[in-house]
Amino acid sequence: MEYNHVDHGAALTDHTLLNSFIELHRTQLELSGVPRYFYPIIFQKLQNQVNSSKNHSKKSKMFVRSFVKLDL
Repeated sequence: MEYNHVDHGAALTDHTLLNSFIELHRTQLELSGVPRYFYPIIFQKLQNQVNSSKNHSKKSKMFVRSFVKLDL
């Protein structure tokens, strides 16, 4: 089943990625009783969480680098 990413906000810009996520996790989602209309929302939340942790990691590395430079 194809999902329309436009209905779920700008964060879902790549419907191919969304469809891949759904195909990969369909069994878990269905066995958990998750309604299909939540699939794009779950994808968006997970994608935001991954992007947020990447940004946090980059900021932490930048902080450590600046701290180390000050120590030298």
